[in-house]
Amino acid sequence: MTVPDSLKALGGDIQQEPIGYEVQLYDLGGRGYYKQKFDSEAKADNAIAENVDELNEIAIALDTQQKEQVYKYD
Repeated sequence: MTVPDSLKALGGDIQQEPIGYEVQLYDLGGRGYYKQKFDSEAKADNAIAENVDELNEIAIALDTQQKEQVYKYD
């Protein structure tokens, strides 16, 4: 197999075709951050959007929670 001159100029670095997309998500079940692969950019974007929505719901609930005074009982 001969290497074209254009590849020789780049040092012969032949890149592989991408097979999908990997994103970092947060698992609310306690695992923390994890990476997941998707075969399309749209699926990766949807997974990110769903994860953001879940985390935003939690953030809103925490931010708007009502504080209660507590008392010490003897």
